[in-house]
Amino acid sequence: MRHVLSWAMLSLLLIGCDAQHATSSRPEAELVLFSAPWCEPCKRQIPAAVRAADGKASVTTVYVETGTSPSQPPTEASAAQYKEMLGIAVPVIPDVWHWKKFKQWVGKDLRVPAGVALSKDGKVLQKFNGGHLAEEVGYFFSVPAKPIERDRNVEERNEAGTGHQ
Repeated sequence: MRHVLSWAMLSLLLIGCDAQHATSSRPEAELVLFSAPWCEPCKRQIPAAVRAADGKASVTTVYVETGTSPSQPPTEASAAQYKEMLGIAVPVIPDVWHWKKFKQWVGKDLRVPAGVALSKDGKVLQKFNGGHLAEEVGYFFSVPAKPIERDRNVEERNEAGTGHQ
């Protein structure tokens, strides 16, 4: 005997899943930020992003991509000075990977300030970039995950070319 779900039953199942998904909180995430001492927007956005994720991200780490100029490699000393200048209490670490993690997680065409929210298993949950970094971080960590049905509708509109750009 074949089991067939009616449209009504399927709709109820989807609504139940959406309600459950909508009320769940964000998964535990690590916030990784990328910055540089010579970057003026970084000096405002990094401390604000750290404050926005305070108590919400499981760990927050700032990677310093360069020294005091774009051509200088970062050092422990320059990272410590930068941390003091920013006035933040999270780890500030020189990026010994030479932009490798930045390119892997954020993308090669993006610039600092930038960041990512990573799941416990290291998968990128969300990318953050640019002048609205702190607002994007705050929104990600304060708003519950989007309902499943809404995500599908957005994907369908984007595929049809009627979504917002």
